[in-house]
Amino acid sequence: MKTFILVLLSLVSFAQTSAATEPAYCDPETFFKKEIETQAGIWRHHTFKFGDVILLGGAIGYSNPLKVTGFAEENSTASSAEKYCTWYYNEGNDFASSLFNHFYVTNPQKVTVITGPQEYREVLKDQFAKANTNFLSCLENHKYLAMGCNGQMHRGPTVFGMLLSFSGCSSKNSLTIVNKLWSMNGVKPEVRQSIIEEGYKLGNEDPQARLRMQKALGY
Repeated sequence: MKTFILVLLSLVSFAQTSAATEPAYCDPETFFKKEIETQAGIWRHHTFKFGDVILLGGAIGYSNPLKVTGFAEENSTASSAEKYCTWYYNEGNDFASSLFNHFYVTNPQKVTVITGPQEYREVLKDQFAKANTNFLSCLENHKYLAMGCNGQMHRGPTVFGMLLSFSGCSSKNSLTIVNKLWSMNGVKPEVRQSIIEEGYKLGNEDPQARLRMQKALGY
């Protein structure tokens, strides 16, 4: 019994420590205060400013690609060499596929808590910090990162949540943030959270990249 109590106290202590080290911007209300008004011309977009860094999630595929590139050029040093530090996660817009970093993932409505995390990890694992152009390099070097799918309803919000979790936000807070911004739109909460949690695991596997991402976001 005594051993059980000691183990339980250790788990509680660990959970409290983990919560205490979560970046301040991970608190949903704090995060929402970072949102800025823009004339980006990108459908269903939400844009946030962390110091001099711009972070945008929006309907990349259903927006005019020239509006997307124009906003990137106006607000960063990102260019065609980095695919405008913009990621597109769907298909159907060939122009967007060629202009931006294109990585197709299945609609999270059509995956499970097992298959979803596996696929999203496999497709996106290098995009966080290891590819030649990646989320971290764009945040650090170009002060800009934009991402989304066609309508920013299913894939895009889910990967946005993965990004937040990679940086150290709990999957719970990351899920709360993206659901508030873009809604569930038929995606099961447990499926979206399981995919977002995979972003957290990837961050655990690369703690230096996580710390650098937190620094880029002003934490």
